[in-house]
Amino acid sequence: MNTSASQTPLRRAKILGTGRAVPERILTNDDLSRIVDTSDEWIRERTGIRARHVVKPGEAASDLAAQAGR
Repeated sequence: MNTSASQTPLRRAKILGTGRAVPERILTNDDLSRIVDTSDEWIRERTGIRARHVVKPGEAASDLAAQAGR
């Protein structure tokens, strides 16, 4: 019985490059404390977060993916 004829060849993938993109707009904890009742210190103590990148209205994850791909 010849089993090699019925076996499919292995397909392999290679990572040829990587990229990244983040939204330009930065929202700090101080900015956030003006919107909700909190403080920079309270957020940092509990999460370690100092700032976060936020997308602009109309900006999608696919826009960032395209930037990262370039």
